[in-house]
Amino acid sequence: MSRYSEKLLKGTVLLSAGSIISLVIAAAGSIIIARLLGPENYGLIGMSMILPNLMLALTDLGINTALTRYSSIRDSSMKTIVVSGLTLKIILSLLSALIVYITAPYVAKALGRPYIEPYIKLLSIFTLASLLYGALNSILIGYGLYALSSISQVILTIIRVSSAVLLVILGYGVTGAILGHVIAWLLTTIPLLVYTLKLIGLPLTISLRSIRELLHYGIPLHLPVVISIPLGQLYYSIMVRVSSDWEIGNLSVAQNFLAPLNAIGGAIGMSLLSILPSLTSSNEMSIVTSKAIRITSLIMPALACGVIIVSEPLILTLYGPNYTMSPLYTSLLVLAFLYAPLGSLVWGSYFPSIGRTDISLRISLVGTAIGIPVYVTLTILAGVIGYIVSGLLVGLVQSIYALSIARSLGTRVDLKSNTVMLASSILALTSALPIILIVNNLILEFIIAATVYTIVLALTTPIIAGEDTLKEISQAIIKTKLIGPITASLLNVDIKIAMKIWGLEEKSSK
Repeated sequence: MSRYSEKLLKGTVLLSAGSIISLVIAAAGSIIIARLLGPENYGLIGMSMILPNLMLALTDLGINTALTRYSSIRDSSMKTIVVSGLTLKIILSLLSALIVYITAPYVAKALGRPYIEPYIKLLSIFTLASLLYGALNSILIGYGLYALSSISQVILTIIRVSSAVLLVILGYGVTGAILGHVIAWLLTTIPLLVYTLKLIGLPLTISLRSIRELLHYGIPLHLPVVISIPLGQLYYSIMVRVSSDWEIGNLSVAQNFLAPLNAIGGAIGMSLLSILPSLTSSNEMSIVTSKAIRITSLIMPALACGVIIVSEPLILTLYGPNYTMSPLYTSLLVLAFLYAPLGSLVWGSYFPSIGRTDISLRISLVGTAIGIPVYVTLTILAGVIGYIVSGLLVGLVQSIYALSIARSLGTRVDLKSNTVMLASSILALTSALPIILIVNNLILEFIIAATVYTIVLALTTPIIAGEDTLKEISQAIIKTKLIGPITASLLNVDIKIAMKIWGLEEKSSK
C-alpha cells in the first residue's frame, strides 16, 4: 500500500476516534444538563443557538475546505493563500459575532422569548471562537496533523461539558450551560491559533489576489449550503405537517444513532482532502482515489449493516419502548452508506481536491432539481418514511452523476469489483436478521444477532475482499497509535482463521 493510502487510513482512524469520543462525552453531558435544567430551561439553549448556528453555516464561504486543500500543498505561494484565508476567516468571525450581538434583541422577540436576548448576546463570543476554530482545525488536517486535530476536539468537548455541568450545579442555570460553550471554544481556540501561526511560520504575507482565488474556489462550495438551508426547512416543515410528534421524535433518535457513522464518513472525506492536492501525477491521484473507494466500499457497508442488526435492541434499551419506529428509520437511513461502491463518500472531497468546485456545485444543483419534486411528493404521501426515501433517491442520483463525471476526467473506478465488496456485509446481515425476528428478549437479541453478524462477516470478508486487501489495511492501520495495533492484530488473526476454515491456507502460502 502506498504511503498516501496509509495516510488516508491513519487520518480516518484518528479523526473518527476524536469525533466518536467527543460525541459520547457530549451525549453524556447533554443528558446531565437536561436533567439538571428540566425541559423548559433546556429548550432555551437550543433556541438561543439558532442565530449563532445560522451564522456558522452562512459565513464559511467554503474557506475551511480551501484551507485544508491549500495547506496540504507545501510551497511559498500556498502559504500566502493559507495566511490570507485565515485572515479573511478572522474578519468574517468578527463580523458574524457583531451581527449576532446586534440582532440578538430582534431575534429573541421574533422567537417570542425576549428573555433569551442575554443568552444570544453571550453566544456572540461562541460564534467568533467557533468559526475561527473551524478554520484552524482545517489547517491542521491539511498539514496531516490528524492526532492534534482529534485531541483538540476531545479537549474542547471535555471543557464544554465539565464547565457547563459545574456552572449549572452552582446555580447559574441556562447562563451557566451557555457559558460552558463560550469557555470551551475560547480556551481551545486561543492556544490553537498561537500554535497554527508558529506552524505556518513567519513572515505572514497577505494577498488580495490570494483572497480572490480563495473565494473563487470556495463560493461554489458555499452556494449549495445557502440553498439547502431554506429547502431543508421546507422539506422538514412538510414532514412535520403530515407526521405526528411521536414519529418526529422517533426520527430524531434514529438520526442521533447514526452520528458515529457520519463521523467516520466525514473523517474519510477530510483525510482524502488533505492528501489528493499534494499529488502531482494525475495517474497517482486516480490510483489513490480508486483505492479510497475500494476501502470505503468494504468498511462503511459493514458498519452500516451492523447498525441495522443492533439498532432495535440498543435503541429500545437506551431510549425506551416508545421508540418502536426508530429502528426502522435507522435501517433506512444507513442504506445511504451502501452507495460507497459508487464513490459516494469520496466525490465530495475529490472534486474540491483537484480544484473543480464548479463540478461540486453542478452535482448539488442536480440534487436540488431532483429533490424539490421528490421530497415534496414522497413526504406528503408517506410522511417520515417518504422523507427518508427521498434523501436516498437524491443521494443515489448524485452519486451516479458524480461517478460519471469522475470517469470522464480519467479517474479509474472498478465498479464491479467495488460492488462485490458489499457481499460479505449482505451475507452477514441476512444471516443475523432472522434472529431479530425470532428472539423476543432485547438483551439476547443483541448478543446473539451481533455475534452471528460478526462471525459471518469475519469469515467471509477475507475471501470476498481478498487477503491482500486486508493485509494492506492491516499494515496501514498498525502505524496508528493506540487502537491501530489492536485492530491490525485482529485483522491478521481473522485472515488466518478464515483462510484455514475455507481451506485456502496452503494456497495462500504458495
